[in-house]
Amino acid sequence: MTATRPNTRRLRLVLGVAIAAALPFAPWVSRSEGLTLAAAALTYVIGSWVLEAIAARRPGFPARALIPLLGLIVITVVMIAIPRTLEAGLVLFVLGVAFSTYVGGRTLGVWLSAGALAAAI
Repeated sequence: MTATRPNTRRLRLVLGVAIAAALPFAPWVSRSEGLTLAAAALTYVIGSWVLEAIAARRPGFPARALIPLLGLIVITVVMIAIPRTLEAGLVLFVLGVAFSTYVGGRTLGVWLSAGALAAAI
């Protein structure tokens, strides 16, 4: 896996936290939905930042597989917590699996699809 530069990781973290901070104030969501979305965004941004930082220090760490898995878990939690996001969440779920398969290879796609099937059941 190609290691991301520290400046790139820092910029991603700052932008992610800024977006998460703005979500509760979005006009199309209620206050509780905004807080749920903000918590989900923070979980993903901080989690992926930590995983990338670990991968930068330990080349054998499977961040390439864990970050998409974290994203799919966050999408699933949002779909369960906010039922009206089900359709958009399913589209994001499929796009997440497809993109992760493209970037991470077929094996990662098979594992993510198997996890998605297990979560659906």
